[in-house]
Amino acid sequence: MTKEAPERIINSFLKEGVVPFWMWNDKVRKGEVLRQLGEIKSKGMNQVIIHPRFGLETEYLSESWFTAIGWVLEKAKKQDMGVWIYDELNWPSGYAGGKVLETRPELQATHLTKTPGGYQVRKSTWKPAYSDGYYIDVLNNQAVDVFIDKVYEEYWRRFNGFFGTTILGFFTDEPGIYNNFLDHDLNSIPWTKRLPRFFQKLNGYSLEDSLDKIWGGTSQEAIQVRVDFWSTISLLYQQTYFKKLQRWCHGRGVAFIGHVLMEESMVDTAKTQGNFFSTMEFLDLAGYDLLVQLEQKTIIAARLAESARKIFGLKGVCAETFGIFGWNMTPEQMKQISKWQIDMGLDVVIPHALYYSLRGERFDDCPPSFFVEKFWKNFREYVGYVQKLLKERKVEQPKTAVFYPIESVWGLMSPNDAIEAEQVDWVFQQTSYALYNNNIKFDYVTSKHIQDKKLMGYTTVILPSTEIIPLTTYRTIVKFAGRGGRVVVIGKPPRYATKAS
Repeated sequence: MTKEAPERIINSFLKEGVVPFWMWNDKVRKGEVLRQLGEIKSKGMNQVIIHPRFGLETEYLSESWFTAIGWVLEKAKKQDMGVWIYDELNWPSGYAGGKVLETRPELQATHLTKTPGGYQVRKSTWKPAYSDGYYIDVLNNQAVDVFIDKVYEEYWRRFNGFFGTTILGFFTDEPGIYNNFLDHDLNSIPWTKRLPRFFQKLNGYSLEDSLDKIWGGTSQEAIQVRVDFWSTISLLYQQTYFKKLQRWCHGRGVAFIGHVLMEESMVDTAKTQGNFFSTMEFLDLAGYDLLVQLEQKTIIAARLAESARKIFGLKGVCAETFGIFGWNMTPEQMKQISKWQIDMGLDVVIPHALYYSLRGERFDDCPPSFFVEKFWKNFREYVGYVQKLLKERKVEQPKTAVFYPIESVWGLMSPNDAIEAEQVDWVFQQTSYALYNNNIKFDYVTSKHIQDKKLMGYTTVILPSTEIIPLTTYRTIVKFAGRGGRVVVIGKPPRYATKAS
């Protein structure tokens, strides 16, 4: 596995400070796409992320598509520019614009639901954006392998000579489990054929014999089963998707970046990702998005990404920003938002977006487009502004650590009742907001982070409604208090100890 090339590439990415999404959303014509690339270069941006998007008339992953990619790579090479490949048509990443399931329909995501007649495995009803088809089973190695074959390998087969020089890496966007989420597949849990065997090996007991405990019960045993289940799902998803894709990228001398979905809510995170931090471990930069508007919940997303950077020793944080802010956003608001993000730890702004076309319905697809005159005429000034802020930023190590109580969410959440888990989430969110509003800088810390004895440098640890906590984590916190550290409990105190997660 090559590690030097991704490090060099990430350093170049960080140096840019601004690397935009370039939405290809119409018939891609050579003269126009090369003209736009030149415009991007003229505004002081030397890297760009090509994003296939709603409205695309050049068939995704067709020979015409790759011909257009080739035009841009040749021109970018001459202009000393770098190109990142967004790995999907629209989002979420993983289904290759429907081509995975066209080839292997049996790789559709599945879930397990409880019926009066017993437990049944059913196909997921979740659909990707703008798609009539369904989504893949991201817990299935074969499904992710087909995704790699349909997307990543096709770029490698045609353009391997550009990898590590002009092609800098791949961006993955909001992959996930998408189970029992937004009124889809209610009263169910994520499922894949491999799961029972993987669970048994990891936890030492039968998942299938323990399903009733996932659906209900307040006993210590039931809570442990639910924590074990979601911890297992998180690990399986991490290994099958993120670790595999990062290994593929590193093996070809490029980097792997991106972000996940709705990290501001631990309940939604559990249903779509299992655990936010396990998804970040195998990205080359921590990532998040800031869409619609700057609001309180963005505090959590920004601090989660910065905390993941520290926990995993990543080189920086990037954020997809400004999508759906609307046409009324001003250049001055852009600067204000970017300054806030940089103060919160951001290293690279990914403006959403430069739209190849605004023809017809494309005009209303998550505006604005920064190609329009009111933004574009001074965009070089914006790029310089961001780069200046990054150079002048002073890094301050927080003294306060907030525990990320995902085990409490897992242990209190059943497939048909998330009320108690949402209460934990609410206390966690309100704690985060209160610290920020009182200008108390903080990091989030996880069970593993604490168990690895990485509380050095913190003087305070806050436990927000942490009813369920791994025993080894609890003991480490007690030792921290014994050495003079301050431990603050907000909401319900620990009452269930689980094995390490």
